[in-house]
Amino acid sequence: MIGPVPDNSIRVRPIVSELAILSNCDGSARVRQGDTSVVVGIWGPVEVRQSRENPEKCVFEPSVKAATGHGTPLDKMYEEAITQTCEQIVYTASHPRTSIQIIVQIESGGWLGAGGGKERSVSRSDGRGDTDEEYVCRGLLC
Repeated sequence: MIGPVPDNSIRVRPIVSELAILSNCDGSARVRQGDTSVVVGIWGPVEVRQSRENPEKCVFEPSVKAATGHGTPLDKMYEEAITQTCEQIVYTASHPRTSIQIIVQIESGGWLGAGGGKERSVSRSDGRGDTDEEYVCRGLLC
């Protein structure tokens, strides 16, 4: 039989978020929990690269950038998880032949609270113009 858990043994680190912290993207946020801090920038809808184009729906182009600057296989796994999550939330068929670019910059702490790094900014490197369209979502992404 499992006994009661003392109140001081379970602690959830508080989550702090700041919205619209970057001026050069369509949406952005900084989220902190304990020693972990990430900045996310989103651009879209934008014209998709021809190699990634899907005539039936929009595509997601996530990029996870580690605080150390060195990508890992785990970062690729997170990119795939971001894509799968977003495809469940956004009505992708409403915007064929477009893409949503999502850049996640780990500032410190890493995904699992390990390691550290210097603060970095998120910048758009493709130079494509923004449009005034909005995406209709099925729910909230937290």
